[in-house]
Amino acid sequence: MKKEKIIIGLSGGVDSTLTALLLQKMGFDVIGVILKLHKSNKSGIDESACGGNQSIMSAQISADELGIPLHIVDCSKKFENRILKRCWKIFESGATPNPCYSCNALVKFVELLNTARCFNAEKIATGHYARIDFDTQERPVLKRGLDKNKDQSYFLSGLPPSILKHTLFPLGSMQKEDVKRAAKKQGLSSSTLKESQDLCFAGPE
Repeated sequence: MKKEKIIIGLSGGVDSTLTALLLQKMGFDVIGVILKLHKSNKSGIDESACGGNQSIMSAQISADELGIPLHIVDCSKKFENRILKRCWKIFESGATPNPCYSCNALVKFVELLNTARCFNAEKIATGHYARIDFDTQERPVLKRGLDKNKDQSYFLSGLPPSILKHTLFPLGSMQKEDVKRAAKKQGLSSSTLKESQDLCFAGPE
């Protein structure tokens, strides 16, 4: 019997790597995808930023450890046009943008779902700390992650039901410390990595 395919947004960090492992244990045929969000440039800004070269290398290490394929999807143009340029304009107006909120709604989850369809997969997953429930009419409802210190539902609140109904957040009911312990117990190299705090909208070169 064929396993159901699922696309995991794999960054190479402990959260997404453990998520991929959990999905394997749940019986899914897991396919890793990382979105390249930054063009290569001489300044090196993209090396450590979300969706940059360092993330891609880390994601490949995680994929190799788990024995799953990793596909790189170049979204750098969309990211620049839909997120970076918008952030720069907001900065110029004297306000502070929230790039993660916009990126999740306008780029990341849209591209993950589009990629899933290319592989005939119905579901996508990420390592975000959030949960999805369903109301009395079976409509998906976004809820906070149980770990109050790591809850990321705010950054995902722009996702429409059409995306949420295809999405899984396996870490939503877990505590961060439990995730770290589980990753260490499984011998995942990502368990030793420092948590990233990247600034993805530093500006044009």
